[in-house]
Amino acid sequence: MVKRLTFAALLFAGCFPPALDESGKRCAFDRPCGDGFSCFDFTCHPNNAIDAGPDNWLVNPGFETLNDAGRNIVSWRVVNGDLDPEKQLPYEGKISARISTADGGETPSLTPSVAPVRNTLAGQTWCTRAWVRTEGAGDAGLTVGLSLRERHDDGGINESTPSRPRVYREWLLLEEQFITEGAERLEVRVAFGRQGRKGEVLLVDEAQLKRSIDGTCRW
Repeated sequence: MVKRLTFAALLFAGCFPPALDESGKRCAFDRPCGDGFSCFDFTCHPNNAIDAGPDNWLVNPGFETLNDAGRNIVSWRVVNGDLDPEKQLPYEGKISARISTADGGETPSLTPSVAPVRNTLAGQTWCTRAWVRTEGAGDAGLTVGLSLRERHDDGGINESTPSRPRVYREWLLLEEQFITEGAERLEVRVAFGRQGRKGEVLLVDEAQLKRSIDGTCRW
């Protein structure tokens, strides 16, 4: 009986040709790839052979690398505020990023000094996360947003709309997912949810950015 079943199975399988190799075939949302393949950047790739790049596209994501004088964090900058290394109680390692305004009245935001991703295509899914906490914000805490932003060379901006949770003195993990439209630069941005007040500080640590191969963000 076993031999007969095996022979019948082989005969049945022989009636169907092997699946076509669709590697390199053009695809889109309305033109999906066949079984065993996924549409990635408008091209069919075997499911086990998709290269989405490194696990973290950010340079100095833990803010541990400083310049020779030890005063400035390498590869990051703050717009509308000040950026300093903070060595007290980082989330991991020895240093976190300290974001503040000298006298308040501004809305500081932390971004990489050079865009980590260039020339995105429409439909890509990118994932980012970072740990944050505050100092000097009192019992009310501070609203904070983590977002992903595409910048076009002509000045156009396409940005995710993050939730802005209220952050306190305990480390909190923020996460964001973003589907691109396609632009020359893609950036990560951590920002105060309102104008900062004198003495308020936002600490950021262990920032990450990665490309998803299946439209979901799993870490």
